[in-house]
Formats: sequence, C-alpha cells, structure tokens
Amino acid sequence: MAMGLAAARIYVLAAALALGTGSATAADDLPPFVGDGRDPSFPALGSVFTPVASLPNEAPLAGEDRAALMSMLDNQARALDKAKGEPAATFDGVGRRVTAADLKGTVERLRQWAGSGRPLGEYVQPYILKGDGQGNVRFTGYFTPSIRISDRPSDTFRFPLYRRPTGMAELLPNRKEIDEGALSGKGLELAWTDDLIGLYFLQVQGSGYGFDTAGTSRLFSYGGKNGHPYVSIGKYLVAQGEIPAQEISMAAIKDWFARHPARVREVMDLNPSYSFFTTDIAAVTGAAAVPLVPFRSVAADSSVLPLGAMVLIEMPILDDQGRVASYQPRLMAVQDRGGAIKGVGRIDIYAGAGAKAEDFAGHLKHFGRAWLLLPRP
Repeated sequence: MAMGLAAARIYVLAAALALGTGSATAADDLPPFVGDGRDPSFPALGSVFTPVASLPNEAPLAGEDRAALMSMLDNQARALDKAKGEPAATFDGVGRRVTAADLKGTVERLRQWAGSGRPLGEYVQPYILKGDGQGNVRFTGYFTPSIRISDRPSDTFRFPLYRRPTGMAELLPNRKEIDEGALSGKGLELAWTDDLIGLYFLQVQGSGYGFDTAGTSRLFSYGGKNGHPYVSIGKYLVAQGEIPAQEISMAAIKDWFARHPARVREVMDLNPSYSFFTTDIAAVTGAAAVPLVPFRSVAADSSVLPLGAMVLIEMPILDDQGRVASYQPRLMAVQDRGGAIKGVGRIDIYAGAGAKAEDFAGHLKHFGRAWLLLPRP
C-alpha cells in the first residue's frame, strides 16, 4: 500500500526482476566447468526448434505445486488476452505459422492435462530448443534480494534510487556519471540506501517491495534503463582470474567486493547500464504484465520464445559442490524478458523471495534441455 510519511523510515527492499533487466551473473559464455550439465553427445540440431516424439513428464502435481501451476496458467491466459497482434518470433523449424491462438490453445491443453493423470505428450506437441546446437540451454535464475532504504537521505543513507527522467535524450548518462551526481538535485530520488553493492544487484534484478518496521509496504518496480549496454561484472571477474568460473555467483561477487572495497566502484563502473524504478505498479510483474510465479515463470529472448509461450524445461538440481546432480522436468510460462537473456540458448528462471531463492538464483548457471509446447493438431 502507499505510504505518506513525514518522518524518515528505513525499509527492507525485496527486489524481483520486473520487465527483465537480466540475470545477476549474466552467465553467457562462461568457460566450461566440471558439473555444468552440458551434454556433448546429443545429436546436432539445425533449426531453432525441432519436433520430437516424446518428452519428460512432470511429476504428479499436488498441493501448493499444483496451485502454483494453475495460477501460472491463469496468468498466462490473461497475458495472452491482453496481448495485441501475433507473436514476433519466427519459430524456425516448427513448419507452420504459429499464432496467438496457438499459444492460447497450449494453455488450455495444459489445463486439461493438469487434472488428467495422463502423459503430457498426449496433449501437446514438443519442439526441442536448439540451445548451443546440441540442445544444451543455459539456465540462470533471478529472485528477490533485500536492501535497506530510507525515504530521506542522510550521511548513512546516501545512495539514491532514481526514477527515470523525462524530457531527456534516449541515451542518458552512464553508471559512473550517474553515481558521480549527474542526476542529483532533479527531484528524481524515490528513496536512499546505505548499501551501494545491494543497490547494484537490486538494479540488475529489477524491482521489489519496501517494508517499514511496522510492515507497511510499497513496491519499487523496474522503470527503464539509461540506454547503455549491459556488461557482466561476473564475466569480467572470471576473465581476470579473480573468481573461478565454477564458483561465480552473486554471493561470490559480493564476497569479492567485501575483500576488495577499494575496487567496488571501479568494477561496477565497467557496467555502464543503469536501471531506474517506478512506484506506479501494484504487483511484481514481468514484461507480460502479469504476476510472476516462483519456479513457474521464466524470462527469455522474445525473438526466440515470445511472451505467452509455454515451455517444459529440465531444471538443473545442484549438489553441494555446485554440480548438476539431477534434473526436474517442469512446466514454465514465458512471462518476462531480460537485457542479458539473449539468443536460443538462454532461459532465466524466476525463483521468488527469501534465502533459498537467492541461493538458487545466485548459483544457477548450468545447462539442461527445453521444449516449446504447442497444441497437437
């Protein structure tokens, strides 16, 4: 709910990607590591999508997991009802024109399947995603981290969260220039934090809730970017030999910052992209303008998997050493897009809030397979 408070208050900000600003580690092109889940034995795939005769079946649904699936399907149906025009993706390899009606039809078939106890493949036609050319798709995650903020600046709370300025050039100042005060004094501040590192990762994740000590909350949603390209500081730290590729995660980057405080600004400034916020949206939503459901909503490149598409993925399950121990087949809705989520080999899984979600999202950079689902003729 909205808050009109005269006195400064401190909030906890739980951030979740809205409208997609990208994964925290931007795991594209990380060098191979032991246990990354890549399978080099799978036959080469020529098209973006290749029809297959069968696919893994998600385990029987019950309780909260079934409720989450049905909520996701309801949200996806609403998103498709809101959408205007046909999907822009080319659907290379499908062999026919795919329409918005097809995407709606998939949602309806999955609703039928959810209560049937029958194999999923009886209801939908699967098309395996090309990924790296052998069906290996890189999965990452995004979640709701937390950061302390105040609605007034002080010597402690001195790092602002900005709304995007209007009436200025499309290409705004870069991160370094903004952090040095390029936008200060323009009335764009929504809140202030004492945690520069937390603010950086908040921007990468996107948006979140602010809570005061009484539990009153407001939502800070993704409000646009400055127009500069996203550069992964995680990839930079790996390339420089600062963090091993198999260990790169949000936690590892935060730990590196803690051990190198004098280099925090230097490394952050390597990423000129800067995200703004808005308080005009009532719920944490993705680019499809519907609420995101943990472990049921994903972000993808809309030129490959458009908003409204349904996919089945092999979600990597990691062991204590960060290696793929097994896979969990899981139905997902494409309801978001990400600045760092590009190409046929990337899918970003929304993990929700809390410590477990942070751990999942912070460590996932592994491979599995994914299938686009369309109605059977």
